[in-house]
Amino acid sequence: MAVDKKEKKKKRSKRRRILLLIVLISFVFVTIDISRSLSTFEKVDDYPLYTMHYRGGYRTTGFIWRQCFDWFFYDTGNSTSLNPQTAWACSLFSALGDRENMTYGRNFDWSFSPVLLLFTDPPNGYASISLVNLAYLGFDKDDPSLFRKLRLLVTPVMPFEGINEHGLVVAMAAVPGSSDNVDTDKKNIQSLHAIRLILDHARTTEQAVDILKNYSVVFSPGPPLHYLIADVSGRSVVAEFREGKLQIIPDTHTWQVATNFLLLGRDQNKPSGCIRYDKAQKFLSEKNGIVNTHQAMNLLKNLSVEITQWSAVYNMRQRSVDVVLKRNYGKVYSFQFPCDK
Repeated sequence: MAVDKKEKKKKRSKRRRILLLIVLISFVFVTIDISRSLSTFEKVDDYPLYTMHYRGGYRTTGFIWRQCFDWFFYDTGNSTSLNPQTAWACSLFSALGDRENMTYGRNFDWSFSPVLLLFTDPPNGYASISLVNLAYLGFDKDDPSLFRKLRLLVTPVMPFEGINEHGLVVAMAAVPGSSDNVDTDKKNIQSLHAIRLILDHARTTEQAVDILKNYSVVFSPGPPLHYLIADVSGRSVVAEFREGKLQIIPDTHTWQVATNFLLLGRDQNKPSGCIRYDKAQKFLSEKNGIVNTHQAMNLLKNLSVEITQWSAVYNMRQRSVDVVLKRNYGKVYSFQFPCDK
């Protein structure tokens, strides 16, 4: 009996040592990925615009860091100082009439928003380029401290928009009247995390919609949103939430527009009362959805407002994005796949 106890004790001790070794090895690899990721952080423009290549996966570390910041460090900067009714001015459009030159345009209109252009290439998903509003992590015009840079480790799970290696693009706009997609039988995800899942795992709008169907999308602490999603097959949809249910509004032409009102139940071809929406619809209709990147950026310029923080044009076939900061349309920053491995 004493021998059996000794053997069991030895086995338990051996299992603990193996577990500790696994934890230590995992910690070393995570630490290496963190160091490699932060070493790529670079300022591109004094606005500021930064770029970073996130190394490795982020399913685990991203959630751990995000919880830490939600509990202790989460800082919305000055974004909550704006009246949401005057701040909601984002404009989104897809122009898919030319199969060889599909474009997607987006104005992000809000309070001061330092922006990160983030490259990710997770081992369990598709590579992507996304844009992140760093004001939500307490960034400002000053160069960040090392401690603040650590907050960059949660940026993969909070993209505001992006394009993946298959040319699928997704972005969001705030809308009054939308509601959380509450389903107690499904896992809750935050509204920006939904964009990450789409970029990582969807090649088509159908797959993107299927991803949204599998989760309960929660907007709090941010505003309610809808999403414009487009792919290189030439299809786009707007995904909205009404009375807790996911609603899909398909395109009716080779273009589609979304601003800051719910499209469900509306005729997309009739005047909406939103100047930006109607102006974009008119232009894209005249062009029959055939718009190159230069024309797309000019349209964004015409749709921009005083609080436009950035304008982004995605060339879906080339897997590229052009970015303009704070309506300075004479200065365009261009980025393209493949992501630097």
